[in-house]
Amino acid sequence: MLNFMPVPCVMLSGHRQVVLANPAFFELVHRNPDKPLAGATIGEAFNCPYGSNCGQTATCTRCDLNACLQASAQGQAVVARRAVIPQVNHDPLDLMVNAAPLVWEDTPHTLLVITDNEARQKRYILERVFLHDIMNAAGVLYGLSGMLNQVPPEEIEELSGILHHQAKILVDEIAAHQRLLAAEHDELVIKSERINSAALLHEIRAAFEHHDTVTSRTIQISPNAGAVEFTSDELLLQQVLYDITHNALEITPPGGTVTLDCQVKDNRIEFRVHTPAVQPDLHPSKGMKRRRLKDYSITVISRQCLQGEYSFSTSAEQGTVFRVSFPLTLNV
Repeated sequence: MLNFMPVPCVMLSGHRQVVLANPAFFELVHRNPDKPLAGATIGEAFNCPYGSNCGQTATCTRCDLNACLQASAQGQAVVARRAVIPQVNHDPLDLMVNAAPLVWEDTPHTLLVITDNEARQKRYILERVFLHDIMNAAGVLYGLSGMLNQVPPEEIEELSGILHHQAKILVDEIAAHQRLLAAEHDELVIKSERINSAALLHEIRAAFEHHDTVTSRTIQISPNAGAVEFTSDELLLQQVLYDITHNALEITPPGGTVTLDCQVKDNRIEFRVHTPAVQPDLHPSKGMKRRRLKDYSITVISRQCLQGEYSFSTSAEQGTVFRVSFPLTLNV
């Protein structure tokens, strides 16, 4: 029965040990469904650092999942209680938990039905950031159009060029959002076309010529960057590299330089974007929310659409290097 539930579900014994779990639960906890969890505590299943002593540590007294299980043990159902669960080697899980006591084979158990609250929050923030960016671009267009009747004739051509550029930014933002939504629902039509990596890097650099994030910063292409012929979806690849470069520029201090590079590595083409800056901690600033959501877009489009792999490393000595690699031939 649990296997037919579209949301993560798990049944626990009175000792908090996993008895049954559905595929959605295995996906939530980043585990292979071919390796049973039966016998593990729910804390161990979540890869919680306190999992082996689930419910018995001082930290557990502040855990909302622990409170749900205690209520269920006393015969009380819990509906839609938020629980943030720490994980080893992963970000904490932000969940909405429903817990219900039940009797199975004459023994008390607990059924947990879980919603990934982070996914809902991410969608909400994504919409807010998108609307914020759209309003910014539209506001600039509105302001510039109001100047058309005020500038002397010799400046009309220059102002028209700026207006055209801002209109393109607006259209590109909307199109990128549409592509992300389509990718999330596996509805994106992917094309495989021949691309030259050197030309692509020059296009990415040119896209930021009039962008406000480039103010007092420089974008350069590494002299060692290869000119590689490969096949992929050029429009989606441009979006991925644009978002990575945008993230790098946002954390680069004034006077800093962002370097674009490309090499063939292990039969794949790898693009690297380097900034001397260190990736800041994940504090909830507007800039960090925007970068995390761009990371989300990069990950979805790279992995689901372009057979890509995305990662980054950061240190005080080396700065931050964003890496994304793709097969030399995209199979669609």
